[in-house]
Amino acid sequence: MRELRAALVAVPPLLTDLIRYTLMSRVPITVVCELADVRDLEWLVSEIDVVLLGSPGLLETAKAAATVEILVLSDDFRELRWPATGRSMPLSVENLIGTLERIADDLDLRSQSNPDP
Repeated sequence: MRELRAALVAVPPLLTDLIRYTLMSRVPITVVCELADVRDLEWLVSEIDVVLLGSPGLLETAKAAATVEILVLSDDFRELRWPATGRSMPLSVENLIGTLERIADDLDLRSQSNPDP
């Protein structure tokens, strides 16, 4: 089993810390990079499974740069959106964990046939 590999783009530092310290203890996830510019994603597509965007205004550029799962925070940081599924939910640790676990399941990361690279 390998960890879910994530890129954080324009995510505020406080939320980045929450992700690093809270989620990483409960979900098999590695934050591969933190980026300020969404256009840098195109260089990392082969290295990541999911992108967390800190602003909905970055979504269209992210879709053009990355062919991976994208999660988006609302401008007021109250909602977590999963555009691929049309789902939107209140932003909470539990909802973020659940969403990341579903993405990992969809990618079959827990399978023995998907070892660490």
